[in-house]
Amino acid sequence: MKRIVIILIMGLTINALSQTFQLRDANDKTFGPFTYKDGAVITLGTNVFILELEKQLAIESRTLNKVLSETIIPEVNFRDARVKDILDYLMSLSQGHIEVDGERIRLNLVVNVKSQQKLSGSITFSAKEITLGDLIKTVLSVTGLRARVDKQTLIIYD
Repeated sequence: MKRIVIILIMGLTINALSQTFQLRDANDKTFGPFTYKDGAVITLGTNVFILELEKQLAIESRTLNKVLSETIIPEVNFRDARVKDILDYLMSLSQGHIEVDGERIRLNLVVNVKSQQKLSGSITFSAKEITLGDLIKTVLSVTGLRARVDKQTLIIYD
């Protein structure tokens, strides 16, 4: 019996709530639905697989999502602020510990932007009572930067 490991990332964690999933091959043939739980048996033709979930990664992704959605920034006010300065501000926000469900969590934020053109632009933006996640989404949207999650680290890149 072969074993298949499904690694959960932020997007898949949300889909996990549905309890089932389907697989589609390169020829657009659909297999499933399959039960989404650790140890579930998946049969594809004559092949039998056992689903092993990477539990720690799922927990870390949920924790990161919670930090991003529940950390409220009372007020931000950027006036012709350089993108580099805004990214530095986001980095400073991640330096402290954030409390989630009574537990102190450290948000890891890595900025890996190589394009000087994107860093030299400026933004004017103000908001009150904005979540850290919405602030980051706004900055990414305006600058054309992207982000990905690697365990409990949010990586911003170009």
